[in-house]
Amino acid sequence: MTRMNHVHLVRHGEADFGPVNDRGWPGLASELAPLTPAGMAQAVAAADELAGAGASYLVCSPATRALQTAAVIGHRLALGLHVEFELRQRALAALRRHLADAGGPIIAVSHAVVIGSLTGDLDPPPGSVHRYLPDLAAHDA
Repeated sequence: MTRMNHVHLVRHGEADFGPVNDRGWPGLASELAPLTPAGMAQAVAAADELAGAGASYLVCSPATRALQTAAVIGHRLALGLHVEFELRQRALAALRRHLADAGGPIIAVSHAVVIGSLTGDLDPPPGSVHRYLPDLAAHDA
């Protein structure tokens, strides 16, 4: 039997932008925002939800909040972590690449805009999990 290739998209947990804003760091420095305590709890809840998902591969955005969320999930599910810079601009191409490497279901920790563009859920709650089945036969533009 063939393993179904699908993605469990996880929105990172709630971020604390206070340390970035308090320092007056503009623009890309927002990528450094860590999780709040609630965000850490959301990451744990997402890990618990994914415990029976059968994924053997974990990929995430390089943003601190996504890395922290993925670290919690990876630790609880004993998965190594792959950092993917393309999980923003060319997320679908990146997911296809990682699905091919994994040969089965994967977990991808990313951001609301990525989840919204792939699933149509434009306001996914922090720490939420969304099952996504990409069209592997399609080609990127």
